[in-house]
Amino acid sequence: MNTVSIVQQNPLATVKRTASNAATINYSLSPRQQKDMSARGVSGRFIVQYDVERGQDVGEVQVVDGYFVHYFSPEGLKPLNKNIMFILDTSGSMYGTKLTQMKDAMTTILSQLRPGDYFNVLGFSNFLRYWKNETMVLATKDNIHKASEFVKNLVAVGGTNINKAILKGVDLLNSLSKNDRPSMIVFLTDGTPTAGITKSSDITKNLQEANSDQYKIFTLGFGAEVDFTLLQKMALQNNGLARRIYADSDAALQLKGFYSTIADPLLSELKIDYLPLREAVDQEDLVTTQEIDTFYSGSELILAGRLKNNAISVFETSLQGQGSTGVLQYRSNTFLADGTAKYFKEPTGLDGRIKFTEKLWAYLTIKGILEKSLKTENATIKAELKKRALAMSLKV
Repeated sequence: MNTVSIVQQNPLATVKRTASNAATINYSLSPRQQKDMSARGVSGRFIVQYDVERGQDVGEVQVVDGYFVHYFSPEGLKPLNKNIMFILDTSGSMYGTKLTQMKDAMTTILSQLRPGDYFNVLGFSNFLRYWKNETMVLATKDNIHKASEFVKNLVAVGGTNINKAILKGVDLLNSLSKNDRPSMIVFLTDGTPTAGITKSSDITKNLQEANSDQYKIFTLGFGAEVDFTLLQKMALQNNGLARRIYADSDAALQLKGFYSTIADPLLSELKIDYLPLREAVDQEDLVTTQEIDTFYSGSELILAGRLKNNAISVFETSLQGQGSTGVLQYRSNTFLADGTAKYFKEPTGLDGRIKFTEKLWAYLTIKGILEKSLKTENATIKAELKKRALAMSLKV
């Protein structure tokens, strides 16, 4: 973050600019102020929102004491067209408020599809409810209107056949001829598998075998009764992510908010390399993969790692991805102050916190290890990964 723009909405929070690129936030309430908020004291979440400076370049690289962090968040790129499959739970447990909230969210989401997108919608319980049962369709105004009407007429009844629904979603994406558009499935359910194949390991195995083209799977767990562990595995094993949707008054907003994070893919087949320092970067200690499937508008990629060779003077970053106008390439050099990898841009006021790169590297590494543990069905590998994560957490 190179500049700070302060917008203070909570009068009890104080924000102080400590440098041109840094700020501190203090939120300290007296007992009286806490009692005035509610009978239970402080209620709700304290949210700090910020954005980073964006540009059409490799982003920002910081190197401190043998560790580096790379932030990538471009702007000004035209979104790619996408193929997106919506699979919606319409089992009996969705009856009432949850179904209404889902319909509300889907009406908005469908209206936000881009003219070049291909899409389809599938409802499921113990059987499937098709809108278009043979292929994906172009997001024309007429098709969006018809799909919205289909969603509005969905009713909640029956069990939950997750296996059959997700495999049909993959099959519908396969119906499209090969193209360069990012392809994804958004899968929403509020329960556990109760119909058809119900064993979680069989469902994840079937999905991996069917999804040979590695479409990204995004899973949404609606409410408290959902098998979220299954949804996490379905997502993580297929290059996606899982998110809980809490069944309260703003559930529709949560659904819309999630979609906004994947609505506009900017780059696909993103590859990042550090040249000519491949031997200086410890490949096993890179947190995120150097081949990123898709980068979305409004997101930020954070790649952290540890250097093998601490005596370097130039850290060169190379980035390449497929954009809407073709292949985009960026390259940049970070010159280290004294050739010993102890460089930090504008360290004013950071004092002892200057070694944050090591802690961020450790945090992201542990997070990655735990995700690998969740993905695997092998008990031995799972135990070893958890052991490694624990050892690292105690070390830093």
